[in-house]
Amino acid sequence: MYILRLRYLIKMKKFQLYSLVIILLLVLSACTNNHESTTKSPAESFTYEEYNDLFSKMNKSLHLPGYQLVESTSNKKSMIAIDNELSFGKREILTVDGNQNSNLTQERLIYKSDDSSRYTLLDIIFNDEYIGKDLLLWPQQTDTTTSIGYLKRYDTALLAYENVLVQIMSLSENKSVNPQEMEPLIKAVTSFLKDQ
Repeated sequence: MYILRLRYLIKMKKFQLYSLVIILLLVLSACTNNHESTTKSPAESFTYEEYNDLFSKMNKSLHLPGYQLVESTSNKKSMIAIDNELSFGKREILTVDGNQNSNLTQERLIYKSDDSSRYTLLDIIFNDEYIGKDLLLWPQQTDTTTSIGYLKRYDTALLAYENVLVQIMSLSENKSVNPQEMEPLIKAVTSFLKDQ
């Protein structure tokens, strides 16, 4: 009887040992998974200087189909002071470090359609944190946005490109803006960013 019990314990110990090895292998394989992480180090994001270079390139070379660039903030540096509660307590001036300096975190390009019926504004925004590369926002049309006059004449989209956000806003004084008109604008911006 003692020998049977001893054999049973040895079998149980082997079972527990094999189970432990399998669990460890599963845990280790999960830890070394090669899927791309969405978190990048700051070294892989745009520096502030690279952000400025990107804006300069966009200002000089970004063409939106059916539009002409009419204005840019490239030579208009003015600080925007805010209540720091609006930035969750992070800063009181919209600069990289929140202090009074010329390191502004937003720039704007304004385009006018060839037929002068629409304007498209691109806001290029610097962020400390890596976000990824994605179209983050392109709101759905709703009954309200398709029936109220001034809402029909407005559309917006938001792109993330590493740690830079690009808001695309298209407006018209008297013509509806529809997704078919917005899509080429988004494509032009994403294509430009991919080539950088």
